[in-house]
Amino acid sequence: MVRNIADFEFIITATEREAFVLECNLIKEYRPHYNILLKDDKTYPFIKITNEEYPKILFTRKTENDGAEYFGPYTSSYFCREMIELTHRIFKIPMCKKRFPADFGKSRPCLYHSMGRCMGVCTGTVSSEEYKKAIKDASLFIRGKHKSLIERLTEEMNEAAEKLHFERAASLRDKINSIRYVAERQNVTILKNADADIFAFAARDNDVAFEVMYIREGKMTGRDSFYFEGASGIDDALLMEDFLSQYYAKENAYIPKLVILASDTVDGELISELLTEARGVNVEVRKAVRGKYKELALMALKNAEKTLSDKREEVEKYRLKKNAAKELGELIGLPSVPSRIEAYDISHNAGSEAVGAMVTFVDGKYSKKDNRYFKIKSGAGGDDYASLREVLERRFAHCLSEYEKLSKGEMDEDDAKFALLPDLILMDGGAGQLKIALEVMDEMGLTIPVFGMVKDDKHRTRGLVAKDGEIGINPTSAAFRLITAIQDEVHRIAIGYHHKLSGKKMVKSPLLSLKGVGKATYEKLMKEFKTLSKVKSATLDELVKVVGKTAGESIYAYYNKEGKDA
Repeated sequence: MVRNIADFEFIITATEREAFVLECNLIKEYRPHYNILLKDDKTYPFIKITNEEYPKILFTRKTENDGAEYFGPYTSSYFCREMIELTHRIFKIPMCKKRFPADFGKSRPCLYHSMGRCMGVCTGTVSSEEYKKAIKDASLFIRGKHKSLIERLTEEMNEAAEKLHFERAASLRDKINSIRYVAERQNVTILKNADADIFAFAARDNDVAFEVMYIREGKMTGRDSFYFEGASGIDDALLMEDFLSQYYAKENAYIPKLVILASDTVDGELISELLTEARGVNVEVRKAVRGKYKELALMALKNAEKTLSDKREEVEKYRLKKNAAKELGELIGLPSVPSRIEAYDISHNAGSEAVGAMVTFVDGKYSKKDNRYFKIKSGAGGDDYASLREVLERRFAHCLSEYEKLSKGEMDEDDAKFALLPDLILMDGGAGQLKIALEVMDEMGLTIPVFGMVKDDKHRTRGLVAKDGEIGINPTSAAFRLITAIQDEVHRIAIGYHHKLSGKKMVKSPLLSLKGVGKATYEKLMKEFKTLSKVKSATLDELVKVVGKTAGESIYAYYNKEGKDA
């Protein structure tokens, strides 16, 4: 870090506390490279019950001082949405966007009301008091107050049964059973009625992983993990203090009354003072020493160690994949590592619905977002070489066009889909496919290395072919495994796209509605005649010979008696 410093600037503050706050603010504003900063800037989801006559239960990532009731934060948006969906279903709260009472009686009740999933507020028969009672129950459910809610609903159920209101009693019974089921799925109580965050970290070499575990209403509600590189040489206590200060400096950060640490900080009292001021009530920051707190801290520490191990393994896998690309580049004599590799393949069914596919590997890793698909437009569906030429010409024509627009400022980089050129092109095929690709590169003035990927008699990857001949590759090498992965992926993507288009084509074809013509018959027909125009011009005998008497007569009559076209 010292080698990269150009200048120093000092700001003198009156107290250590002011200096600490200023440091947090400057880190948040300038995002310095050498600070351990939570750079994802994600805001956690909340459940919101709006403040209106007929409140709504909503998903939000923003809390406001608007009189609404907020629950959270949740560490998982999936869990948050699932809780909202369960609440709607159990308490029959409307999920529509109608505003009440303004929209009373303006339209027919929706399907959810017919299914018994909504109380039907839109009908105007549900009073504000009755609705707010359901919302109050929903609030208790979200808070995890299951026991008191079940007790009260059980009393209401028994009372309804005594009055012979059996439908209401049955409805309450179902509601109680649903709440019990959800309560059993949730975690057991850990700290009685407490909200707490537990922090721990694990460090190894230059890497560190932090784990934050959340306890809300005494129950473990989730966890979050953070992984950083470049943490060597930092004192453990300072590391914990820096993380805490920046973690709670995030927008909409929820601050519980208790913060439990698995290790010391430089100044826990200062952290406690800052959090107390931010929350408005006293916040205790304490190191776990014994008992339940120690157990929770150890649990967080084990999770941090697992996160660190998994992340380091992920980084190592990335390094190995990048080394595979490097090994491949050296094998074929490239001057530098081929960071971006593109592969191409053609797929069709006897010339029908011919397509081309392009897949991309970046630093040895498959990049799904860079997949590109091509419908063959030239009519040369049965000619793989002509189809391949069309795909390559279209791909690099798009590239040149986008590059020109980008240079003139006529296109945004985010809209460019073909502008990036590959460092290496691999064709799924042998010398013939390679020859076509080289011709296209020469015609378009491009100097991109091109090789073919060839297979053995058992349709397994054998190696690469260059214009000077085949290149043998050790089948146990990382480069060979990378080539195999590329060849398998481009072949899979091409076939998948072909099947997708073929399926759509069949669904649209009116021939499938004819007597005796099903999916298998249609495929047999297209395999024999290749195109619908040839089917239309076929004789009755030719059709019967291919698909049988019933289907053949139906198809012949469709084209020759009714005069229609498919």
